Amino acid sequence: MAIDIGTCIAQDFAAHVGSAFHFQHSSGSGIDFHLLSIKDTPEFKPNTLWAKRPPFSLFFAAPKGLEVGQGNFTLQHPVLGPMMVFMVPIGRVGGNNFDPNQPLLMQCSFN
Repeated sequence: MAIDIGTCIAQDFAAHVGSAFHFQHSSGSGIDFHLLSIKDTPEFKPNTLWAKRPPFSLFFAAPKGLEVGQGNFTLQHPVLGPMMVFMVPIGRVGGNNFDPNQPLLMQCSFN
């Protein structure tokens, strides 16, 4: 099954919390981002003329030691299939944002 990024909802990802989403880096090396949690974001009020779903965010842990900036990532999941998403580093897992030994916390928002 390939997920439709344009119409997917938070519940489509719920069964996959804890699983790996694989990213093939341009260098040829593979990186796994682990889905930590899903958060509904009702405070974001999308335009009801074009909104196709309630807004939500996915939170991923990057591998320890990986430092990446925001950008488009094509992630591959064994059940959900490939998806291109925009991810932003928002801190570190565990909340200690100054500890480079903690993995980056990446957010991907859908609205």
